[in-house]
Amino acid sequence: MVDFNEDIAWVVIRGTMEKVISEEESFENTVNKIKDIFNKDLDDKEKLFNIRRRIAETFKENAKGENCIWPFRLEGVLIKENNKWVFKYLQFAFPFNYILEGKTEAASLIKKN
Repeated sequence: MVDFNEDIAWVVIRGTMEKVISEEESFENTVNKIKDIFNKDLDDKEKLFNIRRRIAETFKENAKGENCIWPFRLEGVLIKENNKWVFKYLQFAFPFNYILEGKTEAASLIKKN
């Protein structure tokens, strides 16, 4: 959906994304992520928690099969400045459980109690 007037435009795009990855490739990626975790400046408890989460996430994702599809939404607001369209707001949204399960860097910004 696109709606606009002379100086402002609203854009909303909805769709699906597809991830295709073999179980073997998924395991290899997880092993590499675990190696990276060991090199991070974290205490041992945090390292082990991250490793456990990566392993559990890998088995959960692999259980979905090699082909996984999920929805997304992209929203934006553009404003015309000096005869050029400039994004003033842009948001990419996907299933909330990806943030809560730590699948994005945004998850690390959530304060822990």
